[in-house]
Amino acid sequence: MLTLRPWSVPLQKYLDTALRLLVSLTHSDETWGRKVVECEFSIGFLIRIIFKTGQELQEAKNNVIVKSEESLKIEPDLSEDQTSLLIEQTDSQALDTLCLALGLLTNLVQSVDLAKQRIRTTRKTCISLNLQYLTKV
Repeated sequence: MLTLRPWSVPLQKYLDTALRLLVSLTHSDETWGRKVVECEFSIGFLIRIIFKTGQELQEAKNNVIVKSEESLKIEPDLSEDQTSLLIEQTDSQALDTLCLALGLLTNLVQSVDLAKQRIRTTRKTCISLNLQYLTKV
């Protein structure tokens, strides 16, 4: 008998599954799109996922460049082949998450006018928070 261990599945896969489900439900369906947009934190959460995933992809790209320039390994216990496989898996998973989040955001903007307004206000909030952070540093 096969027993599933919840800790063996990365949290990233759960996120991807939830995003995939929401992309399917909101595709050309205004009712589902409105329900997602009316959730207070949904647009901000999507924008944060897109931003963080983009950062993760950029960092992975930078790690590969540093590795090739300086002949360093990212994980000291892994061989070079295992390291490159780990990088490819991380890139692939991050790219999947990015595409799903962008797909959901596209579905919401196409089907619900309120989504556009929420994105505008979220953008202003993020910019002002970033400016406050930069002035403190």
